[in-house]
Amino acid sequence: MHTNTVRAVALLAFTSAASCSAVPRSNPSSGARFDPLNARPETIAVAIGVPPAFQLRTGDAKLSLSFVDDAAAETVLLNETVALEVLPNAQGAPRGGVREKVYVLRVAAGDLGRLERAQADILDFKARGEDGRGTVAVEVSGGCFAGPVPETLPVSSWLQTDPRDGFVRLTRSADAFAAFDPDIATTLRDNFIPC
Repeated sequence: MHTNTVRAVALLAFTSAASCSAVPRSNPSSGARFDPLNARPETIAVAIGVPPAFQLRTGDAKLSLSFVDDAAAETVLLNETVALEVLPNAQGAPRGGVREKVYVLRVAAGDLGRLERAQADILDFKARGEDGRGTVAVEVSGGCFAGPVPETLPVSSWLQTDPRDGFVRLTRSADAFAAFDPDIATTLRDNFIPC
């Protein structure tokens, strides 16, 4: 139970969110077709950059798509989370930093239909004129360290909705531990699972 609590707290630290319509582009051509709502679920890919000693496995990360109704006191109209599978030796991965290993992940085959229904529901909300906003979030709730846990845990993330367009950066080396007060960050470091 203690490990599950640590994982739930770590999930909050690793969340990187981007508005469905306002994502910074890393260069003028990058992101020209960036469209999480109209992309085919099987073409959506996530890249996560972590220190080389941190290892991600299939099931350690998830992709969430949500829509909140601004007019109805922040009522969540939709919140769908799907599992991500690690793609070993994936081509076209974004370049990480000097001390960063980049993992590429795709939506698990069993969750493609759920993601497609969530996309359709959000498009329907927008077509009906719902006053709301959508969010795409990449969440890491597992993983392990091969070696000592560092004092900082920089995490970068990218999203790709069209393979012809490459990845769009969501976050750049944000320290996951910095999201917590020092005591909680120490507890997280002390409870990470060794590989």
